[in-house]
Order: sequence, then C-alpha cells, then structure tokens
Amino acid sequence: MRMKLSRAEMDAEEQLHLEVLGWCVKQRRLARHLTQDELADLAHISRGEVQHVEHARHGMREGTKKRLCVAFGISIIELDTEVDRVTQEWKQNGRPKECGEA
Repeated sequence: MRMKLSRAEMDAEEQLHLEVLGWCVKQRRLARHLTQDELADLAHISRGEVQHVEHARHGMREGTKKRLCVAFGISIIELDTEVDRVTQEWKQNGRPKECGEA
C-alpha cells in the first residue's frame, strides 16, 4: 500500500529519521565511552562529519554509514533496525528529554 504524504509531512518524516539516526549514533558512541574525535578516527571520517550526523544537520552518505557501522562493529542492517525501533518509540512516546522537543 502506498502512503500519500504532503510535502511537509514527507519533510517531517525525513527530519525525524535524521534525528533518530543521529541519536542512535551518539548513544552508541557514548556507550563505548568514545569522544567524537575518537569515533571519527575509528571510522576514518572527520569529527565535523560525526557532529553533522549526531545533530541531524544533513543526510548521511552510505559510505559514512558503513564506516560508522564498521567502527561500532555492527552491520548496516543492525543500525537501520535500531533506527526503525527508536523511530516507532519516539512516535508513540515522544523524544527523550535530552533531545528537546521538535
């Protein structure tokens, strides 16, 4: 079944996805007691790229996603599954307090 969303609704879905993805990356980084610099070094990307991902400033290239997953020792499927799960939680229960309100 195809969903018909307005442009504003589609934009909101995309932004939510970016925010959840950034939150998941940050939570994984913090759970491993890594700084942004350390994660950047492990993933061979810039600290600025880590910041952009964590703050949902723009979409993430597949190559960057793959590098982050390798650095975390997980598959892209595992990260995507986590993002889907957290997205549903946020839609049902709202964002965690540390995220603020959108």
